[in-house]
Amino acid sequence: MAGKGCRGGLLLKEEIRVGLITSRSAKGLIEGILRESGQEAEVIDLPVHAIGMLSTKTIAKILRSRRDLLERARSVDILVIPGHVRGDAAVISKVVGRPVYKGTVSPVYIPDIMKILRSGGKLDTEKPAEEVVKLSDYTSKIVFREAFRVGSLRIPLKPPPLLVVAEIPPTVAEDGIAGLAARMERDGASMVAVGTGFDDDPQVVHEKVRTALSALKDSPVIAETPTLDHAYSALKAGASGVIMPVETAVRLASEKPLPGDAFIIVSGEQPEELAKAVESLRTSGYSKVAVDPSLSPPLLGLLESIERFRRASRLLNVPLVFSAANVAEEVQADSHGVHALLALMALEAGASIYYVVEDSYKSYRSTAEAAEAARYASAARTLFSPRIPLTRLFVVKQPRRPPNPVEPPGERVNVDYIPPSMDRTGYAHIQVDHERGVIMLTFYPAGGEPVTFEGRKPTSLLRALTSRFPVSSEHAGYIGYELAKAEIALALGKTYVQDSPVLVPVWGGLDEEGC
Repeated sequence: MAGKGCRGGLLLKEEIRVGLITSRSAKGLIEGILRESGQEAEVIDLPVHAIGMLSTKTIAKILRSRRDLLERARSVDILVIPGHVRGDAAVISKVVGRPVYKGTVSPVYIPDIMKILRSGGKLDTEKPAEEVVKLSDYTSKIVFREAFRVGSLRIPLKPPPLLVVAEIPPTVAEDGIAGLAARMERDGASMVAVGTGFDDDPQVVHEKVRTALSALKDSPVIAETPTLDHAYSALKAGASGVIMPVETAVRLASEKPLPGDAFIIVSGEQPEELAKAVESLRTSGYSKVAVDPSLSPPLLGLLESIERFRRASRLLNVPLVFSAANVAEEVQADSHGVHALLALMALEAGASIYYVVEDSYKSYRSTAEAAEAARYASAARTLFSPRIPLTRLFVVKQPRRPPNPVEPPGERVNVDYIPPSMDRTGYAHIQVDHERGVIMLTFYPAGGEPVTFEGRKPTSLLRALTSRFPVSSEHAGYIGYELAKAEIALALGKTYVQDSPVLVPVWGGLDEEGC
């Protein structure tokens, strides 16, 4: 049964007293939001840590068992619960004797909800307010605190937003740099970094920077520079900034061989040493400085390095760089989920730059994954909630709601495995070329020469095949099935093997008993 809406017509606008039911852990956050907005409400904090884990029935039981909470709930005219609480809020209304409605999933919209209620607007007892009323986009809630600019790119002092810097690994051949740089920019990198090997000559860095710049439209280029000679060469080639170890930064501060408007990222492990280097650089006239406190790999000090980030955030009033490569590359799991968690950690640690490296095929297209993770984390931080439907980071599963049940009409026939019949017309071999982004369907006709059809659309490939060769309907069905799998493999960047599954979840896949 759909929840019923409410209107505040029975009460004058200024008379409506609103109560917000929340958890003890969220009370301070909500009171702060109310304070900043100039709104007033009764914040009723239940003795739980996370209210989103409760149902409306559980909330009703808690209120019924706690006289003090029940009296506070009855002291207002309208009650609002968080939008992600399960169940119908009407269950709570029966206990408190007041209208109870679902607010938003994100507490940042509480002031908007208060205004809607006090102006006679509608809410619902079952649907979160995001699905009932029009709310402003989350980006309008971001307060951007600019530290400085690198070219035209605004660098936040503190997040959100979280910017992505993508590094071209030093192992990439020179003829592959331009294409990779352009793709990284398309995938969402705000800045592209040129990786440098310890044995690279400064002139090599110069050429790499020039090549990367030639391929980019708007994104600035920075470069890894282990020495001041490398840094000078990179900036001379047109780089907007350099990344250097803390020891090199200390030398830079004393010798001052680089332009004063250069963007400098100082990397090191000890926040206190980084703070001294930053102070020296600023004293020497370098104002565009960021710090990378070096994230450690898992099981080799990851937690300790997160604590270093927190110390650096307290000590330094400069942008922090969160280098995700050590973690994303080492964890043997799909990198999009790893980036989602790391991006949230980066924001909580106070970083405003997220640094990613596509160092192996496992991290292929990590720039796009990191950009989506940064967008999600920025939205989550702005909305004070990670439970937001604003992400494309679900690949194996889907958010929240399970798939809808299906009830087909007519007769149902259960089908067990049926062995295939051989098609005397010929046989097909399907491959995926990830480099060119195409599916290749090679048909070997009986007694003839093979023909390869190439394209991106399985349906078009199948039509091209059947228009030229009279394959049986059963064979065409099999080829279409395999082409669809090849399309999924191409989209996900996975290896395709004919007659083998593309996705196998950890709980097991569908039975594979032949084609």
